[in-house]
Amino acid sequence: MTVQKASIEATTILVTGSTGYIGSRWLADTTLRPRQLSLFARPGTPAPSMSGVAVSMREGIIPDTNPEDILEDVTHVVHLASRIPTGPDPDEARINREHEEWAKRLGEACAERGVALVFVSTSSIYAGTDGASLSENTPHIKPQNAYAESKFRIEETLRMLGKGRGLSFVILRFGSVFGPAPHMHHRTINLFVRQALSGEPLSIWRAGVEGVRPYTY
Repeated sequence: MTVQKASIEATTILVTGSTGYIGSRWLADTTLRPRQLSLFARPGTPAPSMSGVAVSMREGIIPDTNPEDILEDVTHVVHLASRIPTGPDPDEARINREHEEWAKRLGEACAERGVALVFVSTSSIYAGTDGASLSENTPHIKPQNAYAESKFRIEETLRMLGKGRGLSFVILRFGSVFGPAPHMHHRTINLFVRQALSGEPLSIWRAGVEGVRPYTY
């Protein structure tokens, strides 16, 4: 299957996870002006105002929504939706399975309709490399936690759909994000900044003093 390239003005982009950290910042900053921007979000989520772009809401939650039902007239999908672990959670394994299965269904639906897919993964799929530069060809794949394992399994599914069913896709392995956003979390870099500005000592875990990890602003 060949996906025809089109100018951004002719596209309809569906964004999942649009109310999260990355999604909310992207919507606030983006200079992209597609024909239409559709946001998949929980029922009752208000649509943001974006100059020159028709914004619509497609309501639902993962895993209850059939991806086929939200792809009408869509040319591209940016799949940001996920649940980043913040500590021990007895439901984490179930949530990861649900997100994996839904991402597979989304990929299959995109392949069937000729919709291009951008999937946001994580750099936590890499093993420790002592600060070495990383790329998509880096061989040190060793997911650091259950969340990263789940993301990597989704990557593998998309690659199989690309080979077997012609899915057009891109995988982005971001480092941990930091910086201001409409919906942000206060971990690590953001926490350091807040503590420094308020005159508090920085919360540094002893086990991480010698660590090196990637961050994305």
